[in-house]
Amino acid sequence: MSIQIETVIANEVEMQYFRFGNGNRKMIMIPGFSVRSIMPAKDLIASGYEMFAKNYEVYVFDIRRNLPAQYSISDMADDLIRVLDALGLKNLYVYSISMGGMAAQLLSVRRPDLVKALILGSTTPGIFEETRGLFADWNRFSREKNEEGLLNSFAENVYSEEFLKEYGEAILSSCRNLTEDEFKRCEICTQALLNFEAVDDISEIACPTLVMQGKDDRVIGLKPAFEFAARLKCEPVFFPGFGHAVYDENPEFRVKALEFFDGVE
Repeated sequence: MSIQIETVIANEVEMQYFRFGNGNRKMIMIPGFSVRSIMPAKDLIASGYEMFAKNYEVYVFDIRRNLPAQYSISDMADDLIRVLDALGLKNLYVYSISMGGMAAQLLSVRRPDLVKALILGSTTPGIFEETRGLFADWNRFSREKNEEGLLNSFAENVYSEEFLKEYGEAILSSCRNLTEDEFKRCEICTQALLNFEAVDDISEIACPTLVMQGKDDRVIGLKPAFEFAARLKCEPVFFPGFGHAVYDENPEFRVKALEFFDGVE
């Protein structure tokens, strides 16, 4: 059966999602920043995460469709809470990446009843000065509607050089010809990234948590992992030779994620 894109409306929040898998456990994926919606890639994503389908029913959420001009990661977390409540989902295995991981941190603090276990992949509890300039560049490119600058900077910093040699043109081709609405979406999201700060909140995360990232991450650096380690009393998993998109590039990332979730009853 083909995967369908569904829409949920909760308190004026309109959000698209798709789901796959037949397991008894409920898992949600909160992806990172992307220049356009990931919904058209639903079949590719479901195929890449097929290993989860046996034991989990997986829900993959996009960012809300009707984005307000002023929007924050805190708002994103609240939107997710509204949507999850509307769908009747709780006790979730939360797989979060990058910007999605920022929202997932706040979700876990504000509604611990919703989160059974948490994976924080390639994410950060705050935007530190070492990497602030990159997000500012993405925000400026979005405001100026500089597609070439935005796409090239995004690809070169998110993906490894080896990965780009093989898939770079396909990645760029899938993102070209951005619309006015897509540039605005990028502008709003990158501003939300620049304003994000939750370092003092993450100590309140009570569920089992696994932190993973590439050791050569040019987007967030290594400081976030050590912040998580200190405040969550956990041992981050690093992948040497991989950057920010280790979750896409290294299958072992997903293997470790599945092992972690399977171990949490």
